[in-house]
Amino acid sequence: MSMVRFRVVKAAHLAVALAALLLVGVIVALAIRYVSSAGDATPVGSFVSEAAESAASPVTMQIELLPEWALADGAAVESQTEGEYSGAEADAAMAVSAVPSVLIYHTHTHEAYRQSEDDPYEEAGGPWRTVDGDHNVVRVGDALADALAQRGIRVEHDETDYEQDDFETAYVRSLRALQQREQAFDLYIDLHRDAYESGSGATETLRVGQKQLARLMLIVGTGENSDDRPDSAGNYRFAVQLTERINAATPGLCRDVMVKPGRYNQQVGRSILVEAGCNRNTLQEALNAMPCLADALAELLTAGESAQAAQ
Repeated sequence: MSMVRFRVVKAAHLAVALAALLLVGVIVALAIRYVSSAGDATPVGSFVSEAAESAASPVTMQIELLPEWALADGAAVESQTEGEYSGAEADAAMAVSAVPSVLIYHTHTHEAYRQSEDDPYEEAGGPWRTVDGDHNVVRVGDALADALAQRGIRVEHDETDYEQDDFETAYVRSLRALQQREQAFDLYIDLHRDAYESGSGATETLRVGQKQLARLMLIVGTGENSDDRPDSAGNYRFAVQLTERINAATPGLCRDVMVKPGRYNQQVGRSILVEAGCNRNTLQEALNAMPCLADALAELLTAGESAQAAQ
């Protein structure tokens, strides 16, 4: 029994000795590091945490560029644009995404309005159509772009003639152009002029003060017969919120959101198709409605940023 007890004691001594040697080694290593960095004001006590930091891999962050309005009813909508950034790159990405970006374009570029005697235009391809960018929906897009820029939105207005001489294939050309863009936008707006439907009973204008405003309508596509389908649920939530904001400020200006089976290029990201008046409206009436649309868009696009700043 004494022999066994002696061996246990010797093993314990050996373990203590090894621990002591390990501690001495750590102290010597710290002392050497302290001497080598004598000109450094960093205290010795911070060496352990510094060593852990230097051993760690570079920190990366997932930056979601989709703004807060993409969240509704507690359900997260998948980000259309995200990436890994580190250090200064993360700061730059956050600075850019803090300002909402909008692309305005026109798949049916030649759509125009009822002519007025004091401002006629030359028709092309049929009534209420013209290649004159000062009298078709391109002019309305200019007004919307200017109004959004004045409200702090980063906006690009694409004035390309996607309709050309073939109305039926215009979406093929506009989609190709969108897919070739290197920059992604927080919102894509395809701005159109609606066609009046007889017997619908809908009024085309709304009087606000001394002005007549063309009524608006938003269209969301489901792409139900396509493999590459848009986020129709997310687009619909956004369209409804936008319609409600427009009508809260100017009651009756925006009709109910229309859902249709086409895609309307809305698979490229957060998108809406805006019908700015119809062929029974004048160009001026459509222009008069753009500040109301811009107000609601700016409020909705910046709502997430304001909520974060308040927290």
